[in-house]
Amino acid sequence: MSPAVQNQINFPCRKLSVRRKMDFDHDLASPTKSPRKETSDVANEAEQSVRLTRSSSRTAQTPTPSIPHAVCLSPRKVHRNLFKNTVASSPAKEAPLITSFAKARQALHTTTPSTIFCRDKELAVIENFMRPLIDERKPGSMYISGRPGTGKTACVTHILSNKTFSGKFELIFVNCMLLCTPASIFQHIAQQLDTKWNASAKEALPFLEDRLTDTGPMIVLVLDEIDQMSTRDQSVLYAIFELPALKNSRLI
Repeated sequence: MSPAVQNQINFPCRKLSVRRKMDFDHDLASPTKSPRKETSDVANEAEQSVRLTRSSSRTAQTPTPSIPHAVCLSPRKVHRNLFKNTVASSPAKEAPLITSFAKARQALHTTTPSTIFCRDKELAVIENFMRPLIDERKPGSMYISGRPGTGKTACVTHILSNKTFSGKFELIFVNCMLLCTPASIFQHIAQQLDTKWNASAKEALPFLEDRLTDTGPMIVLVLDEIDQMSTRDQSVLYAIFELPALKNSRLI
């Protein structure tokens, strides 16, 4: 049996050369006076008019026609009117907000996209690596690195969902962010290989070595966020990457 094939690919971070013009650029270019400032100006004018009427009432002791007008423009009544308008119009504004939240939640869900843009080179490298190993039943390992959000997981799941690979391998996907300890990765892999298996982490590694060298379809193991399994002596990572190098191994 030939030694396991190894490969490494790095996902670059692309920068947009042209900034897309937003709808609110015109508003930023020509800012208007804020409503809060206008409300404060009206309140200040009302307060000044009240002071003037009080001083005039003390000297002349006669009511002035500006007092009712000043009371109508008091900050408390203006605030109540604005609050009533906001409550009345809130049901109409809640519908688009809920719709936007639902769309954002759906977009952030970890699903396999039907089309991936600007990653043709990376998709070709992953497919060219996976296809001969699956078709010729050879073990191997690939390490994919890159900044968060650059499409590493999306590209891998997109290639593995190809219909040409249907029925040729068994997929095991593990999100290492959900692991309690790095050594518990062996238990997660063993449980996905055999749902009835239940033992400690020390017994999981010998079980995997026997099961992965046994007869059966090829097994593709995807470890997302693998840096979470880093330890002081890196024993967990060494043990995982040694599994494809075993004799008669069927692990990719």
